[in-house]
Amino acid sequence: MRTVVIADNRDTFLGMRLAGIGGYYVEEPKLVLDALMQASKDPDVGIILITERCASMVQDKIVEIKRKQLFPLITFIPDRHGYQEGRSKITKYISEAVGL
Repeated sequence: MRTVVIADNRDTFLGMRLAGIGGYYVEEPKLVLDALMQASKDPDVGIILITERCASMVQDKIVEIKRKQLFPLITFIPDRHGYQEGRSKITKYISEAVGL
């Protein structure tokens, strides 16, 4: 089984390519949806890594795929700027508690 990445950030995409993970570099919601559908229908793909911004563009379709199919596993990853605001509240609380 292969792993693919769907990224809207060139640095994230190139970093994954250097790690040996192929995929799709897309910036528009229509292209994100096309890449997601193509990857999810490929029987060789076991894991889809998708940046959070791309995932937010096609959230409904991701939920539908997860409900209907066992594979591929769809996992959200941060881009080079880190997680989107609101996703890292625990990190914020820990930082405030520790005093960083």
